[in-house]
Formats: sequence, structure tokens, C-alpha cells
Amino acid sequence: MSDNVLDPYTTNGQSIHDLVVNNRSFMNMIQHLVDQAVDDEMLQAGINQSLTDTVNQRNSNVSLNLPSVKYSTLSNRPENETCSVCIQPFKPDDNVWFNCHIFHYDCLEECVKYKPECPICRCVIDVEAPLEISTDIEQCEDCGENYSADEGHVCEELASDIEESKSVSEEISEEFI
Repeated sequence: MSDNVLDPYTTNGQSIHDLVVNNRSFMNMIQHLVDQAVDDEMLQAGINQSLTDTVNQRNSNVSLNLPSVKYSTLSNRPENETCSVCIQPFKPDDNVWFNCHIFHYDCLEECVKYKPECPICRCVIDVEAPLEISTDIEQCEDCGENYSADEGHVCEELASDIEESKSVSEEISEEFI
């Protein structure tokens, strides 16, 4: 084979391994992307946990007791910043709520109808009609459904298995009668 043929694993005499591993800016970029992905996953897990800590009942009587501001009035905001609830970028004329974190006002208004706290850090948010949070809420280990401890809970899947077992027992009993 001729020496003039280009080796697909080298560039200008350097191996791709050397270009990738020994290139600090490339490694920093990869580390930043990994860190950002981990942060996004942790944020989503926190939001999911926050929503499953209570029975997810919507209280339509609750609303924010705080004023909104136009996004354009905030200073030193990053470019392409997004609302953590709807994941949409903020526009200059958007009404936002800004305290511990920034959200579209309407997005946060909907969140507090389920739970009056910041979806990210869980700080308490002032609402007009406080939402009573029951502390006797449990989560079924089998199906993950939230239920009030006072009411009890039977999984639909478990209930159908019990009914099936009863019908099989009845069939067996009829055979021996």
C-alpha cells in the first residue's frame, strides 16, 4: 500500500486520540455538557419529587399574591434563559415572577395551585388562599399512586388479581360439588 494514502485515524500526523484527549478545551466542553445534563436530570427529579410529595389535587382557589414584572426590566440575565416549568425561552414582554428563581408568571400561578412552593428550591411562595397540605399521604409501593392514609388503598392490579383468584376458587369448588 502506498504511503500517500491517508490513515483515517490520523490528522496531519496526529492521532485522533491525541487530538481528543490532549485537547483541554475539548475536554472542558465535554465536562460542561455532562455537568449540564446532570443538573437538568437533578432538576427534573426534584420537580417530580415535589409533585409526588402530596396528593396532586388542583386547588383552583389559589393564586399568586405577588406582582409580576416584565422580563425586559431584569438586568444581567443570561442569553436564551428559559422558564423551568414550561422550558420556553423568556421574551422581553413576558410577565415573570422573580425571587429565588425566575418563571413565567402564568406557569408559576398554575404550579402553586398544586403546591405553594418554588418548583426548584421549595421555598414557600405567598399565595392568596393557602393550600392545606395533608401530612397523612402515603405512596403505594406497588403502583406508585398517592393516597390518603385515612382512606386506605388497593391497587387496581392487585384488586383484579384478587377477583381472578376468587373466580378460580369458585370454579374449583363447583367442580367438586
